[in-house]
Amino acid sequence: MYKYLTLFLILCFYQIRSQTNSISQNTELNIQTKFNQYGGLFETSSRNSPMIAQFNKGQKCVVKSYLGNNKFKIEYKRWVGYVTSDYLVINDELETVINEPKEPQTIAIQKVDVDVAPKELGIVEADKKNEEGKVLEIEFKQGEIAERNLTENKISEKGNSIGQTNSMPQNTELNIQTKFKQYGDLFETTNVNSPVKAQFNKGKKCIVKSYLGNGNFKIQYKKWVGYVTSDYLVINDELEAVIKKPIESQTLVIQKADGEVAPEELKIVQTEVKNKTVGPAQNEFILESNAEKTQTEDKINKQSTDIDRIELRFTCHYQMNEIDEFYNQRIVKTENYEVNDSLKIELYRIGNKKHVFMNFDGQLGCASYFSHNRSSAKIKLENNVIVTIYHSWNVDCGKFSLKGILTNSSISKLKESPIKSIKLQGTKGFIEIENIKYKEFFMDKLGCLD
Repeated sequence: MYKYLTLFLILCFYQIRSQTNSISQNTELNIQTKFNQYGGLFETSSRNSPMIAQFNKGQKCVVKSYLGNNKFKIEYKRWVGYVTSDYLVINDELETVINEPKEPQTIAIQKVDVDVAPKELGIVEADKKNEEGKVLEIEFKQGEIAERNLTENKISEKGNSIGQTNSMPQNTELNIQTKFKQYGDLFETTNVNSPVKAQFNKGKKCIVKSYLGNGNFKIQYKKWVGYVTSDYLVINDELEAVIKKPIESQTLVIQKADGEVAPEELKIVQTEVKNKTVGPAQNEFILESNAEKTQTEDKINKQSTDIDRIELRFTCHYQMNEIDEFYNQRIVKTENYEVNDSLKIELYRIGNKKHVFMNFDGQLGCASYFSHNRSSAKIKLENNVIVTIYHSWNVDCGKFSLKGILTNSSISKLKESPIKSIKLQGTKGFIEIENIKYKEFFMDKLGCLD
């Protein structure tokens, strides 16, 4: 009979817990707000989630739900993803949601008529409120939690004998001078949702303070100290040596006291360490198996191409993005993006005027602005619309570099459809490029001039 009662109580317990754990934060909200700074929209709320889009300060979004811990699920343009409260303007509606009292996640225990409280089920007898019916208030003591607490207590008792050998050389103070190799952001922490502390331009100097592994560096730039990845730094010989320096194995060594038996509940695995003498009273935790490492590396390699593509498409890379203090004008120049093996395109803005530079690695004569032989680029889109850009700068007779003005009309058309082909016309010939590697260039990058 106790077996059936046990099964019934366990089923009731899990059903009640699942009902009480559904909290109000996941309710559909649909609250409109704006971003309060530049940042990234992530696919999941996980720390290592890939980024699916980027947004600028002041752009609108719709908050779909609040997940707790200052994490929000939002809708931005055609994407649905996750951000933290650091990137949102917290209006009155969102303030109410964040501060809304949470339903207590307690487990409701029903009263059951039993003659004896079976101790072997972990049920504790409480106050008897009805002697005639012998009604007992009962509460569960979950076996797993009890075992875990027992293990933690035993580990705590051995705390003085625990030595960690995971002090890695990467955290050593470095003070290595280098430069930024592209425009980017300096972050407050290494977390994917970290707020931006400062922005830097290509060629600016900085000092690397320490290497944290996985391509992450702690650096000092002007008055700020923050974090960047190796993608933004010029890796000189000193930094190359730091990156390649072997990392000490991150294992925890637990020392047993004399005469003490190895606790089986800790599942400590003894290992042989080559070239080291390990006493019989030492055991090591194996934190990661070779199989797990291989699986992780395969997963990273599999995702690397997609991550690089997302980073290319949704990140604005600048050679220059600053205010000219003398003329009080904003000057923006993007990186030279490769859209074909022999053609790179960069965007340029000074004040309110926007330009496109098309740099062809070949000979087409000069890029001319004279009316009788004016150079041009005819950009055919996949919707069969053709946008013509004429050379409007000085005559350039080196490698063919066409520099033209972007009008509001041409910008609007270029944002509507991917590139199908580009025909470049110089003073001595033309070429039509059809093998476009980055078809969405104008759709993705024209917004970088805003």
